[in-house]
Formats: sequence, C-alpha cells, structure tokens
Amino acid sequence: MVQFFVVLKTELFRVTTSDNAMIQDTFEYLKSKSAVARRILGRIPFDQCDYYKLKNPMPLPRGAFDRDQIVQTCLDQSKLEQVLPEYTLDVQ
Repeated sequence: MVQFFVVLKTELFRVTTSDNAMIQDTFEYLKSKSAVARRILGRIPFDQCDYYKLKNPMPLPRGAFDRDQIVQTCLDQSKLEQVLPEYTLDVQ
C-alpha cells in the first residue's frame, strides 16, 4: 500500500491505495471516499481532467503542517509534470 496526498482545487486529500493502481483509480477512490472531493469532481469523468505529479516529491512532516502552504507549493506549475490517467502511480 502507498499513501500520498492529492490537491483538488485548493483542498488537500490523503489517498491510500495499492502501489500498482492507475491514476484513474485514484480519481474514483477520491469520489467514493470523500464527500468534499465528490462535490469538487461532480459528474466529471476521469478522462476530462488534467493530472500532474510533482517533479520532486515533497515529504510532509508527521506533525502539524500548514496545509495552505503545501497546496500553494503543489500548484506551482514549474514543479509539475503532466501525466495521463492511464499511468500507474509509479510514473517514471
């Protein structure tokens, strides 16, 4: 199992899934596990969204952290690389 965070609009969501899951599986996980994510994503199908990963993963502290700062860092276009929803989570 792998755990990571996803940014939707300005919200940060924790995801737990298998390490060979596809990105589109993460989309469906968020819609099924979070009412907030469901409201953000609505009836949008996974193939109508753009997906990005951080070029350099950003470790989060175990204790308290500033969520707004993390979200802003994650939304910096210079730190992102676009990926396809059919890719697995270990995108190379």
